[in-house]
Amino acid sequence: MPFLVSGALIGIGYGTIVSNFQAIAIQQSSSNRKALATSTYFMFLDLSNGVGPYITGILIGFMSFRHLYLTMTIWIMIGMGIYYAVHGRKSAMQEKACLTGAGFVLLDECPGAARPVCAPLPPQVRNHPPRHVKASSRWIFVMN
Repeated sequence: MPFLVSGALIGIGYGTIVSNFQAIAIQQSSSNRKALATSTYFMFLDLSNGVGPYITGILIGFMSFRHLYLTMTIWIMIGMGIYYAVHGRKSAMQEKACLTGAGFVLLDECPGAARPVCAPLPPQVRNHPPRHVKASSRWIFVMN
């Protein structure tokens, strides 16, 4: 029974991670390079699924399972750091700039935009800024 539960958890995690990483790869690419981003993503996914277990099998001959899990934990932490440096920090800075900078955030995507677009306040709102945060279906007005 524990093996079935662990298998289900691994399947849920794998399914979530693969689709989320694919969405990130597609969002970060321009519209004319989305097919290239998708194929590159799946090429490296297949490569890692083939080479990873092979390398892990070689490593288990040189160390115990305890040391192997510790080594894999270190690699996961390094990967998380690289992900944050390349993608997460930029995304967090853009979101913060949108919310604290020019005044509002366009919530829906423009055609060809990879994420919601930040824009400066229009003159009629800039001259008479809102007194509080007001949300509608398309805009969020934020006091500076």
